[in-house]
Amino acid sequence: MKSFSILLIKILALYLALTTLYSFLPVVFSGNVNSLFPPKLLAVVSATVLLPIISGIALWKYAECIADKIYTNEPELNKCTDVEIVSAGLFLIGISLLIKHIGIFLNHYLSMGQINYGSIFVILISILLVFRSSIFKNIYSKYSNNR
Repeated sequence: MKSFSILLIKILALYLALTTLYSFLPVVFSGNVNSLFPPKLLAVVSATVLLPIISGIALWKYAECIADKIYTNEPELNKCTDVEIVSAGLFLIGISLLIKHIGIFLNHYLSMGQINYGSIFVILISILLVFRSSIFKNIYSKYSNNR
C-alpha cells in the first residue's frame, strides 16, 4: 500500500504542477506580459500560480516521507483492501483541494479585499479529509456492498 500511495502522491504532484503551468503558459507567451501583470497583481499571480507549482514539487520530493507517515507499520507484502485505497484517495483529494483553495482564497482576498467563505469551507473539508479521514473511511465501510 505504501508504494501505491507513493505513486498516487507523485501523480497528484504532477497534476497540480502541470495543470497550473498549462493554464498559465498561454498568458506568458501572449506578448503583452508587462501590461497584464502590474505590481499590484504580482502577489495574486504568485498565490494562484506559484503555490500549486511549488506544492507539486514538494509533494514529488517528499512522497516517500509522506507515505512513511501514513503507513508506519506496514509489512513488506500487503494485499490492498478497498478501505485502504479509499483512505489513500481521500488523503490525495484532500491535499489537492487544500492546495487549490488556499490559492483561490488568497487570490480573492488579495484582489478584492473580501473573504471567500466558499473557499474557507472547502479548506476546512480538505483538512478533515487529510487529518481525519477515518470518519469517511467508517462511512465507506458501513455502506460498502462488499461487507
